[in-house]
Amino acid sequence: MSGEATDRFHPALNAAGVPHHCEMYGWPLPGQKPFGCDGGHNFSCWNYAFYDVLPRRLAVLDGP
Repeated sequence: MSGEATDRFHPALNAAGVPHHCEMYGWPLPGQKPFGCDGGHNFSCWNYAFYDVLPRRLAVLDGP
């Protein structure tokens, strides 16, 4: 269900010109299998999420 909501929400944000980042962890780009993430709630995906998201969040917290 959350994947379906993201499939609708991401294009809506784009259409409205809202800056954002969207990453579907279970669907890596061709040729990439980051940490073996299969989209599940498991360490492989959590590890990938921390690696991907943590620097973004820290950058926002470091900003004005």
